[in-house]
Amino acid sequence: MSERLYTGRWKDEKKPSLLRFLPWLIFAVAIGFMIYWVLATGNDRHFFTVGIVLTTALSVFVWSIHNNGPIWTLSSVIVVMFYTFLLELLGVTTGIPFGEYEYAQSLGIKIVGVPLVVPIAWYAMAIPVLMLARSISKRPAIILFFATVGLTSWDYLLDPWMVGEGHWNWANPEPSLPGLPGIPITNYIGWIISTFILFLILDRFPRRSYRPLSLPLMVYCWQWIGGAVSNLFFLNQPTVALYVFVGMALLAVPALLTQYVRFR
Repeated sequence: MSERLYTGRWKDEKKPSLLRFLPWLIFAVAIGFMIYWVLATGNDRHFFTVGIVLTTALSVFVWSIHNNGPIWTLSSVIVVMFYTFLLELLGVTTGIPFGEYEYAQSLGIKIVGVPLVVPIAWYAMAIPVLMLARSISKRPAIILFFATVGLTSWDYLLDPWMVGEGHWNWANPEPSLPGLPGIPITNYIGWIISTFILFLILDRFPRRSYRPLSLPLMVYCWQWIGGAVSNLFFLNQPTVALYVFVGMALLAVPALLTQYVRFR
């Protein structure tokens, strides 16, 4: 006679956990803020702008604790927040590396001229981008390429949005990219350099085994598709929509295909 040991309904990695579902609940709130932002007008949008950043960052933070562990997560928060705060401080005081710009009062609390929400926004997108780039390849050069392109392309969405809402202004907005007036080319050159250095640091962090990246994919792809759709149909910015759709697809499409092939 043989015996069978019942180990329960769930395998360990699939056990129900608050940390598995909480990031999705938080990001659902972020999606709600994004929808309300599109429907709102004027200064009413400012609340939703900050809300989008905070809830997206919190969802990524909770997801990372569950998937990367608390030490990895807290270390990444410190690195991203410290690096991007110094980067923004350098930007608003010297114009390096993005060009000369100044933040308005509409983004909340400032520390020496830099709104606190700005480094949080960097974190909210940098970690999903790193995870997606790492899912495509193990080779550092390829990871750096996809991560740098992926995060820089997100700024095709971010900068027109923020400049259009008056959250910051450029002192010398020309020359600009075709169809993106009001934002100097130096801004995107600065993004390429800055994000490359950021991911050069972050990619030194330990890597975990391959796993489904549902939430990072959702965070990035919602910005990708949602940004393109909202600019095309609601904000009357078809050129911005094209930049966002094509640029962010360079990371989103390979990441989606990689996840589909690996975990279908």
